[in-house]
Amino acid sequence: MQTYMVYLRPNSSFITWPSSDTLFGALCWATYHLYGKKELENILTTFNERPKFILSSAFPYLERNGYRVRFFPKPLLMELKIDEIERLAKEEVLQEKIGDELLDYNKRVISISEKFKEIKKVTYVSESVFKNIIEGKINLTGICQGLRNKGSTQKDLERIGNGLISYEERTKVDPDRELKALFSEGDILHNQIDRLSGTTVEGLLFYNKEIFLHKNYGGLWFLVKTEDLEFLKPLMRYLNDSGIGGERTTGKGHFMITWDQSPYQLPGADKPDSFIILSRWFPDENEKTFCNQFASWNLLNLRSKRETMYPIGGQRILKDFLRMFAEGSIFQLKAKKEYYGRLVPAVNMGTYNIYHYGIALPVFAKIGG
Repeated sequence: MQTYMVYLRPNSSFITWPSSDTLFGALCWATYHLYGKKELENILTTFNERPKFILSSAFPYLERNGYRVRFFPKPLLMELKIDEIERLAKEEVLQEKIGDELLDYNKRVISISEKFKEIKKVTYVSESVFKNIIEGKINLTGICQGLRNKGSTQKDLERIGNGLISYEERTKVDPDRELKALFSEGDILHNQIDRLSGTTVEGLLFYNKEIFLHKNYGGLWFLVKTEDLEFLKPLMRYLNDSGIGGERTTGKGHFMITWDQSPYQLPGADKPDSFIILSRWFPDENEKTFCNQFASWNLLNLRSKRETMYPIGGQRILKDFLRMFAEGSIFQLKAKKEYYGRLVPAVNMGTYNIYHYGIALPVFAKIGG
């Protein structure tokens, strides 16, 4: 399979983040409308043995004057313990040898601890930082040191909201330091509609959380892995018109979709000992042992909705409860595979099943012990 990069430029705000399972559902409905129900059923019934396509989740990117910085999910590295923080503080005091050593040491411990708290707020890292992590060139200690120098050299690191970017990349995409976040979220007030009269209901208001991207600075990107590029092209054009995620009929979740026609080479380490997932992952029975040791993960408890644009009388809206591994989780590499996980039957509708996407696109890394 070849890997391709897809870009989503925002035309509106959106309420559903385009994670791998959301993108999969959108492509399945596009298949239903363009290729028919039978073709979709054929794809789903053979997907676990022969996937038609593999998806990552969507992540932010920034762009200015043709220079683009993609962000990846921050790898969930193990947190440093207090003895490691104390060791770093002692090293710095000995290197500088100025002032009251005890007072200076205590200040350093507090300063380093604050920086690690700052790192915990980071959700995304730029591509250069991500490559350095997976190649074993930088760990949490190195990230902390880069943050503390902050702008003194080209290798230093800066935060943009919940994103971590190198000083060099920030200088190219945001030289004036105008950006305070990769994207913003807000609770938007709405009126409730009376479905019988079609008018607003007095006094009944509700809030919807919406996500806003910086249209002039970038958008979202995701990866798709496939052997049949021509099959996917009409689906992408369909999503360009129909939108992705919830509240599409009210104008939410609409993007201008473009993609690189040449294949993309995923970054990776030469001698990997682990893998980092770029999608939400539901392991199959043979993969559950990957989580026994040398692993650092975040679990998602999901109770997602099925597509309700075409309601079926008396049928449930919510899928079954699922617990999945989140993007950025790290696992021990026991068997190198092109993808991990499987489709999961999430709702039985009597004559057919509705599936949930749990296949992960991996990046092979050298993390260490």
